[in-house]
Order: sequence, then C-alpha cells, then structure tokens
Amino acid sequence: MTGTLSNASALLLALMLSGAGAHAASRGMPTLPEATPDGRFGTACRLWGGGTNETLCVVPFVRLLAAPERFQKKLIEVTGILGSEEGRPTLYATRESYSADAPLEGLRIDGDLSSDIAGQLHRGVCVTVVGVFDGTYFGHGGNNLGILRDVRNIAQCRPPHDSP
Repeated sequence: MTGTLSNASALLLALMLSGAGAHAASRGMPTLPEATPDGRFGTACRLWGGGTNETLCVVPFVRLLAAPERFQKKLIEVTGILGSEEGRPTLYATRESYSADAPLEGLRIDGDLSSDIAGQLHRGVCVTVVGVFDGTYFGHGGNNLGILRDVRNIAQCRPPHDSP
C-alpha cells in the first residue's frame, strides 16, 4: 500500500511521538518569573522603586528598534549615543548609527541635560536614559524611532573598567 501507513506503522509512530512528549515533560520547561528586567516572554517588567508602583523595563536598544510597539507608553531605561539632530537631543543605538544619522534609529529625548552632557553632544556621548517611550512620535520628516517623554534620569555611561 503505497502512500498509506499500515496499522503497525501508525501504532509505532504514535508510540514514538507520545514517548518523545513524555520525555520533554519529564525534563520540565523552566518556569518564568513574574517579572524580568525587560518584560521578555510576556512577563511584567520589574518595579522601578522610589516608593511608586511603576515598573521599569530595561530595554536593549536593538530590542526597542525591533519591536517598539512592545514598549509603547512604558517607562523604559535605554543606553546609547546621545547627539544632536536639528538642535534636539537624540539617542542612537551605536556610534555608527549616530554618525550616519540613520533614519528611524534616532530616539528623541524630551528632558533636561546636565551642562556636562550638553557640552558633549557635538561629538556624541554614551548615556543611559529613563523615560516614557512614545513610538507614535516620528519627528520632523518622519525619521525618528520615537521620543522619550517624562524623562526621569539621564546619566553618562560609566567608563570601561581598566584591564589588568
């Protein structure tokens, strides 16, 4: 009987598949925590602290670029190169995207800068920013990834550790 399984073959296949499922179940899949730093796999982000019930998602810039809708209206922390685009502070994932003024990779920052950070915008400065993400902001010409509003903190990145 070409193209059909015999009863014995079908039974053998069913037994193999059920055994594989039982083996996977016996190994157990890891249980996800209620909250993770970045809200992965549908978990909540962790509490921000400061006596509030707000959560803070620590988001790698590449994840924000890949799925901005996941972080819409959420308080996020993101690190990148801060420069000036059209006279406004704009954060980029990398020095290369900053230098290229890459379309749709700039994240406007709607917050006050320290004089030290503001003085370094002309060459780009590594910062970590905490604010509420709005991906519906496209900026002038529609070239921005979004904007961080209600900015809570802008801090310069720590210098790299010295190698021994």
